[in-house]
Amino acid sequence: MGLTELEKSEFINDGFIVVRSAFDPSHPKISAWIKGVWERCELNPDEPESWPGRVHLPSDDTVAFKDVAPEAYEKVMSILEANSYLFTFC
Repeated sequence: MGLTELEKSEFINDGFIVVRSAFDPSHPKISAWIKGVWERCELNPDEPESWPGRVHLPSDDTVAFKDVAPEAYEKVMSILEANSYLFTFC
């Protein structure tokens, strides 16, 4: 699934789009990452007032973007393909 007309317009006007369904939290890899982040940071997901502004964690596992976020991957590819002329200047 590529970009909808609304998403195309939003990208042109705002420079980004929001893909609310990008990640499925029930995906085994995603759910393990979510659990691992809370454990590694020693934070409680039910106490957002105690969270620091930003946390940087080293990667201890990787997976292909298109495997865990296929809808978002397709949208990114649509943007890149539609704007491939930008890369001719690099």
